[in-house]
Amino acid sequence: MMTKKKSSSLKKVTVLALLPLFSVLIWASAKPNYVMNNFQSIQQDSIKSRILPVNDGKLLVIDGKPYPSLSINMIDTIYIASINEIDKKNAITKYGEDGKNGVLEIELKKGYDYSALKKSNDLSSESNIIINGKKATKKELDKLDVSKIESFEIKCDTNDINKKNIIVKTKK
Repeated sequence: MMTKKKSSSLKKVTVLALLPLFSVLIWASAKPNYVMNNFQSIQQDSIKSRILPVNDGKLLVIDGKPYPSLSINMIDTIYIASINEIDKKNAITKYGEDGKNGVLEIELKKGYDYSALKKSNDLSSESNIIINGKKATKKELDKLDVSKIESFEIKCDTNDINKKNIIVKTKK
């Protein structure tokens, strides 16, 4: 290397100028290997937001049929066409003693399957309710505050579907 002739300054400048130029050309012509597109466009006319009233002991009447033990939170808002809240005085007149805390009349949209609401939520007389290791009644289960439940387990007898063991553990 010592005997090799020294490069001219012009060649050095040419190489140093061409190197960034080639880098820019390679960068501009490169195609991305991976394109991330997790967003899907959903076209809607408008977005409706609803705040549902809390049915604090109020009777739910869905399409004219009363559901005393159903919570409004169990119904998805996309199925609800309208909600009409009836005060205590008028509710007792219309629905009797069941409407003593007021009534929420809910009209559902047509064209959806509501078979889950139509199933009976009454427990058979053969069902065992156990709350914190002690046998309890359906009334005690209904009075239980949902926010205080730690775990809820339903075990069905394989021979008799109506015989259920409902095991509830509450927070201490």
